[in-house]
Amino acid sequence: MVKGLVLGLVFQVVVAVGWTLIGNITDIKSDLFKTMLILCVGGVIAVAVVLYLQVSGRSQLVTLSGRDILFLVLGSTLALVVGEFLYVVGLSASNLTTMALTALAYPIVALVLDLVLRRVALSSFTLRDFVGIGLSVMGFILLVYRG
Repeated sequence: MVKGLVLGLVFQVVVAVGWTLIGNITDIKSDLFKTMLILCVGGVIAVAVVLYLQVSGRSQLVTLSGRDILFLVLGSTLALVVGEFLYVVGLSASNLTTMALTALAYPIVALVLDLVLRRVALSSFTLRDFVGIGLSVMGFILLVYRG
């Protein structure tokens, strides 16, 4: 658990530094173009890693079924292309701090999605789970409410 918390915090720091660096690029006015450039750079890095893993024999590409590839394409399109575009547009409409606060909604959205997809049953929740969910929702509301 501690390892997950530490890695989660390091992730948040790395992402904040990355977006701060990208925010210094003021000559690109189009949010869509900036998003696509970000994805292109990330894609080049990802291709290099995939090729390295493939050549080293540690790749797992051969185990992917057609359904897995479809899910990978759809998930990547939503998470990266649509998600990054919305994030960049959100940054241009507000600031990094406000956009970072929206990350607090992720666990609740993921939970609702898991409930809808029946990957988790509501009956498996304990009082501790409900209290945690309630505190998360209240914390999010308190942080984003400007009164």
